[in-house]
Amino acid sequence: MIKRQVFTAALLGVCDAERRALVSALTTLSASQLLSVQIEWAPPAEADILIVDVDQPDAIRQAAGLDHLWPRARIRYGQRGTAADISRPLRAHALASAVEAAVVQLAEPANHELGAPLNAEAERLDAPAAPEAPRAAPTRVYRGQAY
Repeated sequence: MIKRQVFTAALLGVCDAERRALVSALTTLSASQLLSVQIEWAPPAEADILIVDVDQPDAIRQAAGLDHLWPRARIRYGQRGTAADISRPLRAHALASAVEAAVVQLAEPANHELGAPLNAEAERLDAPAAPEAPRAAPTRVYRGQAY
């Protein structure tokens, strides 16, 4: 039997009912060897993969505060909106794909962007307002003549 690489995972901002479903699904996928890696659970500060509830602003801030520790992958979980990698109802294929993408992200640290926003809304809130460049007067062309 080939020994699989072990990655640690943690849930951040996920309510208890959702936490039980996610832990059960990930543990089942890992134990049945449907993933190329083995998943073990750890505290958020020590985890390689963070599963963050993007519907909870506190969880987003908390995850951003953990980015300085080392490169880690994030899986966005949510029930509202389209900014999530996985959502309810949980689908084994989508969950396995999200974990495999996180493993690839960890295996290739050059492609990992530290401090990347968890969702588009956080990116818009954190981005500074761009100064507007002065607009040139529009040029109108009629029958080859510019006015």
